[in-house]
Amino acid sequence: MSQFVWPAVNDECDEFWKDVFETAVLPHLNAYELWIVKQTCSAMRAKVERHLTLHPALDLILRPFFPNAASAFVQVLRQTKAYVSGSAALAYFTRNVNRDRVGDLDIYVVVAAADFIATFLRKQGYHFVPYQWQSHFEEFRSDERLRPYLGEHILDVLNFNNGDETVQLIVVKSSPLAAVLDHHSTVVTVFMDGYHAACLYPELTFKLKVNVAGCGTKTRELSARKKYEDRGWRCISRRDELNGLREMYL
Repeated sequence: MSQFVWPAVNDECDEFWKDVFETAVLPHLNAYELWIVKQTCSAMRAKVERHLTLHPALDLILRPFFPNAASAFVQVLRQTKAYVSGSAALAYFTRNVNRDRVGDLDIYVVVAAADFIATFLRKQGYHFVPYQWQSHFEEFRSDERLRPYLGEHILDVLNFNNGDETVQLIVVKSSPLAAVLDHHSTVVTVFMDGYHAACLYPELTFKLKVNVAGCGTKTRELSARKKYEDRGWRCISRRDELNGLREMYL
């Protein structure tokens, strides 16, 4: 009886399959599947981290907002230490870049850097669309009687529109990341800076399709939860409903 012998693999062949894995396999994995691959070995961990840094899905998400300046916008994120979160960041992980799923582009930035990003948006053809309490984008009004939904981290929300797309500049008092982590639901505790993308609950969000949300009953909170229910996530408002499921991190 003959014995099976694995074929010899030379360096050229090995590099070929490495390229196939990075270009034809990783792009089709969601955040939970990437997390599984990342646990296999140090080499796979490095590949996943590189993939999350350089994956072209980011360009597909940004292109509708900045057709000729997606790379420039990434540089703006790096310079200002701002974060992209919300539906656009979620679309990066789900690989669903359908325009209806991406929604608006939410940028979280400290007040000192807001003018820098606002100037960039204007150069890309966006104009400031004020709420009733706003007159100029430099004037931030933190009166909670006007906007009680903003929470302790957010100073103001500035809308910019170019006729087709909307960018929300979410101005925070000190830490963009703290504002992101104060989101109403676990499904949107995803974020990207100019270097990396992160998802805090990959198993919960992408394998189990569960969204742990706050118990607020205001119209805005109910609407936010319903948006993700309509997109296929089961919403629960009490952590004990998880029945002991572990929370995993990417």
